[in-house]
Amino acid sequence: MDDRDKIVSMAQLGSLGEAWRAAGKRVVHCHGCFDIVHPGHVRYLRFAKAQGDVLVVTITSDALIAKGDGMRPYVPEALRAESLAALGFVDAVAVARGATAEAAIDVLRPAVYVKGREYEHSTHPGFLAEKTLVEARGGEVMFSSGEVVFSSTSIIESMASLHEDASWEAQRLAAWCAGWGLSHASVHDLLTRKMAGRRVAVVGDALLDVYVHCEAGELASEGPVVSVRPQKQEVFAGGAAVVAGHIQSLGGEAVLVCPSARDQSGEQLRAAMRELGVALHAVAPRTSLPVKERYVCERQKLLKVNRGEVQLLDRAGRRSLMHEIDELGRTCDAVIFVDFGYGFWDAPTFQEATQRAKRGGTRVAVDVSGGRETLRAGRGVDLLTPTEKELRTAMGMMENSLPVAAGRLMNETGAGQMLVTLGAKGCVCFEPPPDAPEVSPEETSAHRDERLRSGHVPALGDRVVDVVGAGDALLATAVMALAGGATLCQAGYLGSLASSLAIAAMGNRPVSREALWRCAAGRAELGRMATPADDSRTNHLRLAAG
Repeated sequence: MDDRDKIVSMAQLGSLGEAWRAAGKRVVHCHGCFDIVHPGHVRYLRFAKAQGDVLVVTITSDALIAKGDGMRPYVPEALRAESLAALGFVDAVAVARGATAEAAIDVLRPAVYVKGREYEHSTHPGFLAEKTLVEARGGEVMFSSGEVVFSSTSIIESMASLHEDASWEAQRLAAWCAGWGLSHASVHDLLTRKMAGRRVAVVGDALLDVYVHCEAGELASEGPVVSVRPQKQEVFAGGAAVVAGHIQSLGGEAVLVCPSARDQSGEQLRAAMRELGVALHAVAPRTSLPVKERYVCERQKLLKVNRGEVQLLDRAGRRSLMHEIDELGRTCDAVIFVDFGYGFWDAPTFQEATQRAKRGGTRVAVDVSGGRETLRAGRGVDLLTPTEKELRTAMGMMENSLPVAAGRLMNETGAGQMLVTLGAKGCVCFEPPPDAPEVSPEETSAHRDERLRSGHVPALGDRVVDVVGAGDALLATAVMALAGGATLCQAGYLGSLASSLAIAAMGNRPVSREALWRCAAGRAELGRMATPADDSRTNHLRLAAG
């Protein structure tokens, strides 16, 4: 018998349990994460098998493991199941989809449920619910000796400084993608059909990113000062404008709502939006747009100069903005609110704007730059996309685990989903478990369960030229994917892929749908590309990639 034949579904587990009991066999059940199977696990499971005739092990699914920084499990559920099935004294393995083992206990009805010695005096609600159910089904709970204690978490943390095997990383990513329903075919379908034509509005400050390319000179005669000669400059739309640019370039219909300016900076923005095909709706005049100048010499940034004043919206500008948002909430597939800290938003205005958009029936996403109070101002929004630092700063939780900080913010705001970006470590997707009750935005955190399921999407780029705009690319792509019906982890993967393209070029350039597909077509973790023997749809994928 192949070890992998021991891996069964929850439905099969119920049938097997009935057959074993009918044959007079004593069924023993263990449950846990088993992220890395170590000697402590082996002794625990061997002890369990000695208590009966059949040993069944269930494992927590990837989506419902919430430990530490949200990047666990280290080993995907399919591989964790294989590791356990390879143990000769384990008779069956199944992946439990709930946060506890209750569903498995209910169908299996074990005679013995075995936990580690550390649970003997535990008052954890999940374990107590499991214990109650076991006993209600006529079984008993036993505790293993605990004579050999190891921790998957400690083992993983001790390995953190070691160079990870690239082949293992590739296998792990492939397992994630398979679990998330990602393949070349599904990505192509998202990009060419489901995301195409989605109307998405971006509301917030538009900026200009200016890159001054310089030639290195000699050391200045007046002191140890770098001397350079400016050769040329490039001007890119930034802030809310580049998010809208990504939307349009990815095949969407973008609308940019932002303050205008009648000087050269305003004209440069209008020209950039015309070139990209983005509809520009100006709601409040400014003397000038914020400008970020970067001086670059041979791809090395030497200096960044921020030019821009905080200019608050006046009463007329606020009325104009709310009128726009009422209309966009009714006519757009999604509205993205961004705050770059130049006075366009204050917390009350931000809260009213997000609520108006939600009342229109559209999907609402929120992104801020820095630890701003606006991150906590929206109520009932669909997606938050802070960096880890922004999340921790906004919540004042610098030492807590990432899932705890994410859960607190989602509780407070009533947000449905969250993508937390981790820089070179990728991003973590957080959302409530599928069985969580719906809660209105008005309800307080006391009425919401803080348990979250998470999925870690690694950074997918290995060539870093300029990190400016990486978060904008991820935000726009993820929102487009979600508007097209993607799951959060699918949206996070596509966003991470777009981010890898953004950082591979100097300057804040929108990522095109064609470039994103070419990148996806070359990703091994999405499986093999179509062959000539495949059907016409997958043949089209092969030709498109070629």
